[in-house]
Amino acid sequence: MGRRIGDNIISSQFADVSLHQQLNQANQTIEELTAEIERLRGLEDKKAFENKVVELRSSLLPQGIQKIPLSQIEFNPSQSRQTFSQESIRLLACSLLEHGQQQPILVFQKSFNSYLLFEGERRCRAARSIDWATIDGIIIPKKESVCLEKPETLRRYSILINHHRENLNPLDLAEALIKDISETYGIDAQEIPRLLNALMARLTRKKLVDELTNLTFLDKEQQEEKLKQLEAQDIIKESEGIIARFLLSLQLNPASIKANVFPALKFHEDLKIAIRTQGLGGHHAKVLQQISAEKLGLTDQEAQKIRSSIISEVIEQRLSVAATRQRVAQVISSVGESNKSQKQEPGAVMLETLEKIQVNEISPNNLKALETLLKQKLKEIKTILKPS
Repeated sequence: MGRRIGDNIISSQFADVSLHQQLNQANQTIEELTAEIERLRGLEDKKAFENKVVELRSSLLPQGIQKIPLSQIEFNPSQSRQTFSQESIRLLACSLLEHGQQQPILVFQKSFNSYLLFEGERRCRAARSIDWATIDGIIIPKKESVCLEKPETLRRYSILINHHRENLNPLDLAEALIKDISETYGIDAQEIPRLLNALMARLTRKKLVDELTNLTFLDKEQQEEKLKQLEAQDIIKESEGIIARFLLSLQLNPASIKANVFPALKFHEDLKIAIRTQGLGGHHAKVLQQISAEKLGLTDQEAQKIRSSIISEVIEQRLSVAATRQRVAQVISSVGESNKSQKQEPGAVMLETLEKIQVNEISPNNLKALETLLKQKLKEIKTILKPS
């Protein structure tokens, strides 16, 4: 996140008021900042999300940084970020050992010895990996928090802060968006990508994609005005409108989510695992998804074996997306063609050729000749297949 917050951040704004007034003002500030999460959806400046955490932490500093037992910290169940690669945790753990903890985590106090993590899961995971017993943290009193009473607020905040820090890969973002839309609006999780696809296909046919895309850069009132126009023209259906509004409220381009994020839900399982545990990039995974049984002409198990090998190659050699695309093209070309030539006997090639014939494009004379030839071949086939 940002720079380390030192003692100099604590201003002298409370210097001339009583201790009671100081505490009241501090608690009011905390309440306002945690409530501000509800309004984060309307913010356009990506820096604003991170600044809110900095501001909240600064306001809480007068209450003091405490040593919080890691065993008493519960991770946020609504955390949108599910990918914490071993390499990422290892590097952060090394930093903790060498440089110490640079920023306190933020937690809600649930009870005397129980805390819900608000911000800082990577730090907690790294600290646990090196057997730290405690971690520096700032406690947000439960009574000041709107988030504990509204899990959907905590979940949406997690999406916002992680996405705008670019911490979310397409898979994490897709799953978080689906979960939020489904639980908030009651739309079946399986239907959400289909509804967005249908909307974008309709807009494409009507050449209106840019009109929806441009809404990403407008304020909420302007977005709503345009969406209502499109709904009045029956271009956007009710459920589609809910999804579009939700995405736009997070400054997410529906066209981009359809093309680059939701497809991650259909990644092969080994690709999802590589994203989660090995830090495979989402764009790399999208390219590697092409290594499939269908394209290679192999069984699923055979294709997976080849794909796993290329996944390792991409990660170990740190290939760029362009280099990965080139490597995948080589695999599909070499393995696919080799396998096809080995498996296809002359008869199979002939059948494939026949299947591709468009009879309506053949002249009547040639059709008659083809009919005569096929009848003759059919007699020969019956003779060969006739029981002896």
